[in-house]
Amino acid sequence: MFFLQTDPATLHEAVKQLTARTPVHLAVAVTGPDNLLAALAAPDTDVVYRLLAEEIPYLPGYRHARVHLVTAFVKESGMVFHDGHWQPVEP
Repeated sequence: MFFLQTDPATLHEAVKQLTARTPVHLAVAVTGPDNLLAALAAPDTDVVYRLLAEEIPYLPGYRHARVHLVTAFVKESGMVFHDGHWQPVEP
């Protein structure tokens, strides 16, 4: 999970660039000190470090980023990550 802060005026462009050029599967505007939340399922930390070094700092209006590594899901919301994509859970 990436918690990003961008200039509010460039938030829309930052979301478009982030989702078009990276493996991020969820990017949402949120309230609070950080105004952009992004999530991805990464096979290893190299992907996370590459995003932090090569993609995220160059987003329009970028100010800062925080990363929280999620090591386990307590509850899923009807979707599973399989073969590189989020898919509905079969009943």
